[in-house]
Amino acid sequence: MTKYNLIFQLLFIPFLIYSQNDNEFIWENAIDLYLQGDYTNSINEINQIDSLSLTCEMIELKLECYHHLRKYDVCIDYIEKAKEICSLNSVTFTNLGDSYFKQNQVDSAIVNFYIANKIDPENPIVNWNLGLCNYLLSDLNKAKFYLKESIRNQNPDLDPYDLLMQIYNETNCSDSTFLLLKSLENHEDVARVTLMKAYAYGNQHKYRKSLKIIDKVLAMNTTDYATRYNCYLNKYLAYTHMKKESKACEIYKMMLSLYLTAEIPKYFECEE
Repeated sequence: MTKYNLIFQLLFIPFLIYSQNDNEFIWENAIDLYLQGDYTNSINEINQIDSLSLTCEMIELKLECYHHLRKYDVCIDYIEKAKEICSLNSVTFTNLGDSYFKQNQVDSAIVNFYIANKIDPENPIVNWNLGLCNYLLSDLNKAKFYLKESIRNQNPDLDPYDLLMQIYNETNCSDSTFLLLKSLENHEDVARVTLMKAYAYGNQHKYRKSLKIIDKVLAMNTTDYATRYNCYLNKYLAYTHMKKESKACEIYKMMLSLYLTAEIPKYFECEE
């Protein structure tokens, strides 16, 4: 080995060490920014890392950032490319499925939710997404299966219960509806569960009982926007079914005073 070659190698080794440490610092900073919810700057940090030093973990974090930023088209393009070089985790395939879903591509969404489910079959969020997609694709049996799986795996959200109740209603399984509601007796979101009970009676055309339950929910003074909105919406529908136009009109006017016109269903009306 010549003297010059030896000098070159000795100079190059510290440079490699410095570059590696620099990438580690940038990566740690990217993680901190992600945890703070600063997804744009987290991406910017990852973009500074030399492409040869990028790991699949770094790529997955970048994908999560794009998903949080709702850049679904970028997320789809980036993940589809990353699939060629990385063995992606369940979360990434769930984000890819959700990105397709947000772009109204349900067929592509469900493919990726199935992949996520294969990796992590006990994940309640993945099961919920499969239940929803199968419902939208009119496969009610598969939808029921995955919604039940989501509930069995302790999904804290009430959406799977809501959709499962809707399926029971569409398939005339009212007994199953009330058994499902019974399982929610100790749920912390008392207002929403009580409102779900009102839906159930309304679907059975027991409008008076439904209205009494809705009034109980409103008396709870819940500040949840969706719950209060759905209370008024279902009161309007109940009065309409009961042919009580003046009562329905009162609810319609109240909704006009509380919500934007665009938020009120177009079929709502009030004839003086």
